[in-house]
Amino acid sequence: MVETLEGHLLEDWAMARTSTGVPYYANHTRGVTQWDHPEYVKVLEEVQSLNSVKYAAYRTACKLRHLQTRLKFHEVSLQCVASSFDSFNLHVAENNDLVELKQLEQVIHKCLRSTYKNRPMHIALATPLTVNLLLNIYDLGRSGMVRVLGCKVLLVVLCGGRLQEKYRYLFTQIADHNNCCTRRRLAAVLRDLARIPELLSEQPSFGLSLVAAAVESCFQEKVK
Repeated sequence: MVETLEGHLLEDWAMARTSTGVPYYANHTRGVTQWDHPEYVKVLEEVQSLNSVKYAAYRTACKLRHLQTRLKFHEVSLQCVASSFDSFNLHVAENNDLVELKQLEQVIHKCLRSTYKNRPMHIALATPLTVNLLLNIYDLGRSGMVRVLGCKVLLVVLCGGRLQEKYRYLFTQIADHNNCCTRRRLAAVLRDLARIPELLSEQPSFGLSLVAAAVESCFQEKVK
């Protein structure tokens, strides 16, 4: 059975996994299967209801905040996210590696478990919903393999903390030994960031098509 955000059980639904460990959901009464958790579908419908917010920046911020709170990451600290990746040896050197979903599930679970030690009800549902979001952004084909940097970007966006500290952390993930960042590395992290608003139907203002111009703007020399 599958649990709802309100703590109820959806008796018609059950979770299963593919041979590569990717979760999917089956409704035995209706005889259908789908990749998305029934509650994830509900959360995305709630997000789309925010389309009435007029300005793109405010609208996108509202959508991200809604995701953050529904997935219970608003109380997860940036330090908790960073230490969770480190505890599974997913350091800067591994950022470009594709790793099995199971390991990233463990990272997500650890973030939530460390934050909600005395509130296990948050962990049980928030983990599969966050995994669902991760797959819909970075593994639409459901291969069961996700790049480490993408997962870091998503959890940094979702977690609580000051924006400046998040920028600083992401920079450390793409900087070289001289603490410098190349166009290629900046483009990589911006593409991973842009995929999040694309999922939220905000691609005209913050989508992948804008990455190249953003990179060039960052590296453009200022004339004094």
